[in-house]
Amino acid sequence: LVESGGEQRDWDEFWRHNAGIFGTIASRVPIVVALGNHEMCGGPPSTDPLVDLGGYSGPASLLGSQKFLTYFEHPDNGAADKRHLGRYHRIDFGPVTLLTLDTTNSGTDGTADDTNQLLDRSSTPHIPDSAAGSEQHAWLERELADAKQRGAITFVQFHHSPFSSGPHGRPSGVGKGTDEHSGLPMRALTPLLREHGVRAVFSGHDEMYEHSIVEGVHSYDIGIGGDGLRGPQEGVVNDRQIFIAHDHAPEHWDGNVLLEGGKHYGHIEVDVRRKPTDAANPEAGTGFEVTITPVHVFPILSPDTPGEIVSWERRTYDDVLTFVVGAGAAAPAAGITSPPQEALP
Repeated sequence: LVESGGEQRDWDEFWRHNAGIFGTIASRVPIVVALGNHEMCGGPPSTDPLVDLGGYSGPASLLGSQKFLTYFEHPDNGAADKRHLGRYHRIDFGPVTLLTLDTTNSGTDGTADDTNQLLDRSSTPHIPDSAAGSEQHAWLERELADAKQRGAITFVQFHHSPFSSGPHGRPSGVGKGTDEHSGLPMRALTPLLREHGVRAVFSGHDEMYEHSIVEGVHSYDIGIGGDGLRGPQEGVVNDRQIFIAHDHAPEHWDGNVLLEGGKHYGHIEVDVRRKPTDAANPEAGTGFEVTITPVHVFPILSPDTPGEIVSWERRTYDDVLTFVVGAGAAAPAAGITSPPQEALP
């Protein structure tokens, strides 16, 4: 959402683009957000106490949390510690259930299970753990079971992408070959998500578009909404990847004009449409066809002036996923087709 959660100017920038002079999408579209590591950063540390916002520290993460909770309200999660209210939550919209987790400081400090090596649990009691045995994890298990029992189309979102070829795809740790904000600890959730029929996981963190599939669960790194646009990191291998814009959408040029391809800012669209399972038998029941499409903003360049953008187009990456949910749907596909398409129960 912002570069540093403790810096008011960063929040002002966010709202200028979403509810201000540069854009008003927040006045028309609900924004359901997951906390990330940047919201837990107070701001760049400084030797000058008048401008030092603490970087990654307990007090700085509390300041960022307070600003976040001032701007966003979410359904009650029933947390015993009231400081954890609003940090993870469930929203139901028609046949869809969206579960949002707070993974900003999860796991045991200083271990391979730690999602934030720069924050310790003793100084961040306002941040709920999401690892097995925590209250948030128990909440997730209950909500997943309830959504499955209701036959919901379930999605889960959290910041740390569990499957990535970016810098946060390195093991958690401090030092060469590791990452202080690794997403790998979140892989521990995969069996639970699969057991309860979660269709897809949405994350960000690595600032790229990458799509992986693990045990039938689709995992999206959609870090293309802002900040930089990264590519794969040397030495980081994601063997569950089926699409990454950096490699699978190569740039094609005609002189000064980019014709197609490349890494661009964007988002994904999830389209859920009611679908009769048997047109010849009205009593057969109704299912839903779900389509997940990666969308990006494509620059139209001037053929005469190098680098001059004359307009923008809405385009999509060639990584559209479609599946059917409901009565009469087939069993989960054992593998992946290209383009990825499967029918799920």
